[in-house]
Amino acid sequence: MNAHEIPDTVVGQDRVDAIRSRLTVLDPAFLERYRAWLMRFEKQEIGNEDVADILEASDAELSRLDAEFSAGRINDPSRAVARAQVRHLADALLGQDQVSAGNKKRLREYRPKTGVTAAAPQPSFASLP
Repeated sequence: MNAHEIPDTVVGQDRVDAIRSRLTVLDPAFLERYRAWLMRFEKQEIGNEDVADILEASDAELSRLDAEFSAGRINDPSRAVARAQVRHLADALLGQDQVSAGNKKRLREYRPKTGVTAAAPQPSFASLP
């Protein structure tokens, strides 16, 4: 059995939970910050002063994901979902009124680094654990 497979004996909600846990590969510390940023995005409380911090943390997380993938500790679909979540941060920053045009240009240039194409579906964040 492949290390990334879920046994056929795991069914129902247990299977859903197992799949979700395989796809939630963001570092716990990054995930905590990610959730806090999302809450601030909803309230339009993110501005220019947050852009550098978010991009720096996102770069570190993308590098960590690539290393985990290269070492075989996460699979490609899991990495793709995580990269889409990081891409979501850049997209959310673009929608913040307080972010300057200069930083929005920087964010548009950053988005390709996430490895997610503009046509890729965005994940649902409501179901994150």
